[in-house]
Amino acid sequence: MPESAEHQFLKAEFLNVLENFSALKLYGFTESDRRKFDLSCLIERDFARPLVGQTLWNHKRGIEKDLRTLITDKESEIKVYLAKDSTSYHSIFEEIIGDYKQTEFGKGLFKIKPIWIPSDFDADKIKHQQVVKSMVKNQIVDDILFNIVFGNLTSENISFFLDVSGIPGLNLIILYHVATVGFVNFPDLSKRLGGVSPGPLREKILVLCGAGFLQRPTPGASLYHVSAKGRLFLDLVKRIYGEFQSSDISEELAYILMKLDLVPIVNKSELDSCNEIFPKNKFISLLKTIISAKKQWDLNFDNMKFKNNYEIGESTLV
Repeated sequence: MPESAEHQFLKAEFLNVLENFSALKLYGFTESDRRKFDLSCLIERDFARPLVGQTLWNHKRGIEKDLRTLITDKESEIKVYLAKDSTSYHSIFEEIIGDYKQTEFGKGLFKIKPIWIPSDFDADKIKHQQVVKSMVKNQIVDDILFNIVFGNLTSENISFFLDVSGIPGLNLIILYHVATVGFVNFPDLSKRLGGVSPGPLREKILVLCGAGFLQRPTPGASLYHVSAKGRLFLDLVKRIYGEFQSSDISEELAYILMKLDLVPIVNKSELDSCNEIFPKNKFISLLKTIISAKKQWDLNFDNMKFKNNYEIGESTLV
């Protein structure tokens, strides 16, 4: 049976969104052999996450088969279902999910990510396309990128990171060194940072742990490791600085930043004219932190490579 225009549009748009946002270099994206699925790709961040998906539009009898195919697939980490948002479709979906909760597959149902599309969507209408594109993008960014691939990075994490006093940029350069070189002890870290005393270092380490950017492998351990969230934050900071320097904040980066309550600026004069010690605009505050770290410690993003010190027990789905 030939696919409807809506079916084709949803498949193409889903993959387009993932590919477009991958240009930020915050994750890798590769399409893979679809086999029995409408969608199949590999998303790579700290770990490889196989994603598969099905699209259902006009044939609700196919819901049971689609869900069974997704749920029983043992290789995928993310299972997407794009379907018509109607009462009958929801009812069948919930009934099938309820049945599987009683089986061996019940523990893996959290991997199912439904994306419900308005039932009156007409792929031949430009206005309908625009609305659906926005919906699909929003759900991909919220439910897949932020909640899974980005390790649940939130605006609160960044606010906690930025809401510090003391030596400007010290929090960022500490995170950078722990992520790229590793942490041995405070005297070693002090030496690497030009003799910064242990007091401020310990204070900022606690801030970085509170923000979720650093972790200890076991409670009470003296060593610190960068978390998946911390690595993502450093990659995001690198992208922010690069695009701001070129005065060209991309649509994809701006979208991510707005989700994190980082209202971007493009005009460098806004940064230069801001004399606030704690800028109300978190984007400006973050930029000032980056610039201070670069000026004081020659923070270098050009060849930033993370040390292979992933936390003990860190799973493929953070």
